Amino acid sequence: MKKLAFFIFSLALLQGCLPKDKQIVIPAHEPKLVVFSQVIPNSVMIVALAKSFSILDSGYTNDDSGSANADSALLTNLLVTDATVVISYQGKTDTLVNMGKGVYVSLTIPQIVDETYEISVLDHKSKLQISASERMLSLVELKTTSLSQDKNGKFKLNYSFDDPAGSNWYMINVYQVDSTKMDSTQLQVQNLFGSGENQLAQTLFFSDQGFSDSNAAGSLEVNIDTTITKDFIIALSNISPQYYSYLDKRKKSQNLFTEIFKEAINYPTNVKGGYGFFLTHHPSIKYIHLP
Repeated sequence: MKKLAFFIFSLALLQGCLPKDKQIVIPAHEPKLVVFSQVIPNSVMIVALAKSFSILDSGYTNDDSGSANADSALLTNLLVTDATVVISYQGKTDTLVNMGKGVYVSLTIPQIVDETYEISVLDHKSKLQISASERMLSLVELKTTSLSQDKNGKFKLNYSFDDPAGSNWYMINVYQVDSTKMDSTQLQVQNLFGSGENQLAQTLFFSDQGFSDSNAAGSLEVNIDTTITKDFIIALSNISPQYYSYLDKRKKSQNLFTEIFKEAINYPTNVKGGYGFFLTHHPSIKYIHLP
């Protein structure tokens, strides 16, 4: 009987020590505009716009592997399809054309080295606004590119270019082209944002700190599927140190090149009032066809 009384007393004492349930209130996510842009040689500037969202939003689920995904209805709702996008430079302004699905394009913006370009965006539905500015860096031309395959079937991209004086940062993208659906020498607009008929096979970004001279050369292991196609596009971009930092942090969080459809996180940005990055670098593009 004494043991039972002691047990009841101990249980009551333990329950008294347990913390009480506390309701946790998570503030509602306030969406902001997310911007990503790209320049293509011959005066083409492309801007993609979306709204940020929370992982707690309806339509955001986990797949069997535990990875979070947003369904098509949520993604469609995130696209900014009714915005005014203006680029300013040298006292001039250019209003981009709405191409649908959150993509805005200008075919008339000149690419002036060392010129500062400013973007301002107003989403007429949400009334959200953003602005940003970025300096146009000089184009660094790819001198040579080739793809080699070792005895294990792995491919390597070999490249070389002339590194300008001073500190520089670079990004190389390897696109795998479906030549049955397009002119394989053209880089599709949609591909710049992770969709379209081209597939981004690999990305490399680096600084020139390890270069011994102005002749920069290296190789990059590329994961490609030659059963789909043997056509590839190689793009070298001279990028700012700020964008390099942005890429580095996105890679560490395993969200590289998914700028548009990911939950908003505090990555480095040059955008005021929003997320993403306003880019003005333009790539040097080479086409490779495997025999």
